[in-house]
Amino acid sequence: MTDFKFREFPSIENYLTVADDLNKERIAFLDDSPQPHNWVVTEKIDGSNIGLYISKHDWAIAKRTCFVTDDHDLNNVRVYAREQLMPVIKAIQSFMNENERCILYGEFYGLGIQNRVYYGPGKQFKFFHV
Repeated sequence: MTDFKFREFPSIENYLTVADDLNKERIAFLDDSPQPHNWVVTEKIDGSNIGLYISKHDWAIAKRTCFVTDDHDLNNVRVYAREQLMPVIKAIQSFMNENERCILYGEFYGLGIQNRVYYGPGKQFKFFHV
């Protein structure tokens, strides 16, 4: 296996992790600003944060805190990656030089991963950061 260096992806801020007073300050700042501001709203997927580490000849998967191993396969993410993400992995590898590394961060979600939101049958992976 390639010697990948683990990099923790920080938790994404959401309404549960930000104090109401801070949100009110942000909105007041934007309301009082002389410059117009654009807001971008995206969905916050309720799943498991995953990093897909890719090198020219190898790949690995990490959860938020460490690499996933055979002894601890988080929600069968390694099986999913082998079955569903190999075309993506192979395409990225085809553009890489020998010493390059790439990390795709995303959310692994769907049936059996989190029970708070129903996203339909099966499991999915959505990338949000490279």
